[in-house]
Amino acid sequence: MSFYLRPPKGLTNLHKLEESVTQRLACYENLACEEIVELIYESECLIEDSILDRSGHYVFRLLASQSRVFYATFIENETKLLKIRLRCYEKGDLRRLVKKLNAQTVDCLETAAGEERIGTFFNSLKNVLRRMLGKGYFDHAFGHDFGTCGGCGSYRIAVPFFICPELVARREVAISSGFLNIESFDWSKLLLSLYRNYLMLALDEMKHSAVVSYALDDDRIQEVLALIKNVFLIDNPRRHMARFTNVEEEFRLFPLCMENLYRVLQKKNRLSHNARFNFSLFLKDIGMKLDDSMKFWESAYSKRRSVCSSCAHSWQGNEERYIYGIRHMYGLEGSRRSYSVKSCQQIEELTLGANEEGGCPFKHFDDACLRNALRTRPGDEDTGVIIYSRKTSAKKACMMHLKSKLNDSSRPKRDSFQFYNPAEHYLLLKRLMS
Repeated sequence: MSFYLRPPKGLTNLHKLEESVTQRLACYENLACEEIVELIYESECLIEDSILDRSGHYVFRLLASQSRVFYATFIENETKLLKIRLRCYEKGDLRRLVKKLNAQTVDCLETAAGEERIGTFFNSLKNVLRRMLGKGYFDHAFGHDFGTCGGCGSYRIAVPFFICPELVARREVAISSGFLNIESFDWSKLLLSLYRNYLMLALDEMKHSAVVSYALDDDRIQEVLALIKNVFLIDNPRRHMARFTNVEEEFRLFPLCMENLYRVLQKKNRLSHNARFNFSLFLKDIGMKLDDSMKFWESAYSKRRSVCSSCAHSWQGNEERYIYGIRHMYGLEGSRRSYSVKSCQQIEELTLGANEEGGCPFKHFDDACLRNALRTRPGDEDTGVIIYSRKTSAKKACMMHLKSKLNDSSRPKRDSFQFYNPAEHYLLLKRLMS
């Protein structure tokens, strides 16, 4: 059992790192298959707690710390992987691994001094592990048909409720005076909940780490991260707009800020400079290829502009300029930097000129314009709630709007959605509706 408390040490060849990522991707894609145990044991890079196993995990963790779309995928799949591994444990295996994890936890407590949240977690984890290592625990947990003793209560472990929030939310265990009382036969449920909470805490810590920023600036790391993005964020046809001809079909899944820009472009055949730049980056980030981007903008800017458009340029008169600009966004001209669409926070903070399109509709539109952009019937209760909620948080209103597109009662209900920018909003909605 590994909580991946320590990053890998030593040197790893780039091709080995890529191999570890590839094997972990294959594992993610096959977690529901009956042959998953064989796949894990046959994969060199998935040998539990090996250097390559930890390397693959930490590369995935890097991406999850930056992408809110991949964040949920990472936590879900890593928890499933640990669950599969725990199923294969026997009493002696678990005892040895709990001892090893306990020693790592003690070391982590020393380095976490002054960091309250992660320090509290490590302290609680240490107490749980020491309770498990107590005399008779493993005999009791494994001595009744592999842990199904029926709950005699002799070897309960009490943990603070906030350390295992998932168990509290699901009401799967008894709670008394702020502590969860977990029976010995529920040892795997306890470990999985602790692991999930640890991953969330670790990812939050990584957002403010200078070491993480340094790693993300490394071109080699970016190449390896691209392997993961190609599967989960870009090249899966169920998750993105594959070709230029699909824009008309796909725009209804756009977040409202980008849907609004597309409607303005349809009406005026032009956008102001900043709006065109950000909309182009949005299309790029959800999967539009370079040649399709050129066709898209050539089609729009070759048409006669609307009299109310502030842009007087055309494709015919400025073709070289537009081609250069598009190639520049894709990292093929100028500084060779590949740009990304603005974050939701940056869009909210925009100060718009009188003739500029764009911005966040939940922040910049008045109630009448927002209701019109939402295109709902007068008196619609959901729209009224969304409009009211935007007064306290534009992001919250945007999340509510996303949920309203998933109003099919046959779908599982989801309490929260996370996205960092409009492209992640689109990719998340696309994945949930696929």
